[in-house]
Amino acid sequence: MKLHSFEHKNNYTFILGFADHSFIEADLSPLLKAYVEPSAINTAKIDSEWGCLIFNDGMVDIEPRTLYKFAVEQGVYHPDKKDTHF
Repeated sequence: MKLHSFEHKNNYTFILGFADHSFIEADLSPLLKAYVEPSAINTAKIDSEWGCLIFNDGMVDIEPRTLYKFAVEQGVYHPDKKDTHF
């Protein structure tokens, strides 16, 4: 499930927009804290080819299926959120 958009909320918390048009807010600290310093959170980007969330110019990435599974299990859905990037 590719990532299509994201919004950084605070610390390691993001609202993630996936290819199925779902929007899930999740604290990604369990996935990122050991690899991405808080000061580097603003380096977050989407790798458009793979649909994964990357940090530090691709030195750290979260594979889309892993990100989606984690978000679904740990996150909060935002059913009213719309994305113009789809």
